[in-house]
Amino acid sequence: MPVATVTITAVRKELKTAPPDGYVELIPLPFGKLLYRRDRATKMSMQQQSGGNRAQRRNRRQQQSEEETQSYQIELANEWSRHYEFMNCIVGHNLTDANGELLDFKNKMAFQMLDPKIGQEIEEYLDEINREEEVDEEDFPALSSSVSKDESPVVS
Repeated sequence: MPVATVTITAVRKELKTAPPDGYVELIPLPFGKLLYRRDRATKMSMQQQSGGNRAQRRNRRQQQSEEETQSYQIELANEWSRHYEFMNCIVGHNLTDANGELLDFKNKMAFQMLDPKIGQEIEEYLDEINREEEVDEEDFPALSSSVSKDESPVVS
């Protein structure tokens, strides 16, 4: 039978942006944590999008302020989502700060102070292991809405 749980074996990725020996060891997010991350980020970005008719009555200046707030909320959701992945997917590394102290990615300050080149490379590896691929519809035949000649329609 096929194993359907996340493997605990970490994948080691050498970091080209952290020479000479920089590396991270990564594990994928289990499906439940993947959903939690996606749902939480969506909720964070949607909180500022309520208001409907009130937004129509506001003047242009107030609408611009609201749009900036919504944009900020989306940025926060993206940052939270990435930090969540760094905390849960990086299970080992040899990256240090300027004082030689090992970075703790559970600490948001370490995450925020990370060299952008290194952070983006890790981000690419995280995207790779947590890829949410779209399902090919050809793999799942569509249900027919028509009735075949041999069958009579079901009436409720």
